[in-house]
Amino acid sequence: MISIAIHGGDGGVIVVDAQGALSLEFNTEGMFRAARDSGGRRETAIY
Repeated sequence: MISIAIHGGDGGVIVVDAQGALSLEFNTEGMFRAARDSGGRRETAIY
């Protein structure tokens, strides 16, 4: 994400690791995103 910002771009990424840990990172004013897991967690967000 740092290299995107250095070049004047923007964007985001949704990452899930092997243990199911979730990371939602972005360098924009807002990003539509959602997540759900087998334990019943549900999450949606825009900003």
